Amino acid sequence: MSGACKIDNVDMGELGVLIPRGGDAQLLLFPRRSRPLTNDWFEHDGLDVDWSSLRWSPKQVDLEFYLSAPDKTAFNNRLSAVEALLYSPGNRTVELGALGVTTSLQFTDITKLDTRGGLHRSGAKSALFTARFMDNTPTVLFSGTALRSGGRIPTRVLLGGLDFSEYGIIIHEVYNTALRIRPPKKGLSIEVGGQHGAIVDTSFTPKRSTDVINIECSMLLPKTDFWPSYRALFADLDADGPLVLELANGRQINCYFEEMSGIKRHRSERVFIEFTLKFIVL
Repeated sequence: MSGACKIDNVDMGELGVLIPRGGDAQLLLFPRRSRPLTNDWFEHDGLDVDWSSLRWSPKQVDLEFYLSAPDKTAFNNRLSAVEALLYSPGNRTVELGALGVTTSLQFTDITKLDTRGGLHRSGAKSALFTARFMDNTPTVLFSGTALRSGGRIPTRVLLGGLDFSEYGIIIHEVYNTALRIRPPKKGLSIEVGGQHGAIVDTSFTPKRSTDVINIECSMLLPKTDFWPSYRALFADLDADGPLVLELANGRQINCYFEEMSGIKRHRSERVFIEFTLKFIVL
């Protein structure tokens, strides 16, 4: 499709290249938080976090492409043109029309190439390949106008006092991890040579270890509403202190956001994505 994807202002459709359904989803991933400096005090629940050490890590982005050509000569020429484009100096400027976004990425690898049609036979040729990029300024894509869309059915799960529906989010699962009993911090354990088992200190009331909460979500919004709301979510997760998740039973959990995973983008006139948000419990 012409204009669906441009790299350095080159329309990839003119090279016989398009992005298959969902092949651009990883571009939407929030970057991962590098683990902050912490103290795991034995005599206290959870973690003591140095909030000044929170950082966003560079983000790996895998984009899937489909290349087609009517014959061997055109296939070789188009594949060579793609290689030359990717190997140009500097970062690649990637523009995705379906998402209404332009970003700067460093090309690092081709992680998959699956060809069809062979080169010894006549006829059409094609290849499905995955290009790996790094976003070394991973917060830039999520900066700009931030405005929660609101107007959704309440999820009864709050982030900093705001229902997740304020971002246009539907929550599919949270309680399997949010209600899980946290593991205890363990005392000293010594294994003595020549003896079975171990000598374990259990003469104390244990404190709770840190844990993980996974929130499985989806968003379905018009493109004009999606980016402001998505940026608002990122801005609220990008806190320099503890976040507070509140469940439908009124329980409040102090935590910080670590990463987004499992992102999928479905074909729709609107932006329709599914993803999981991972929080570290304090």
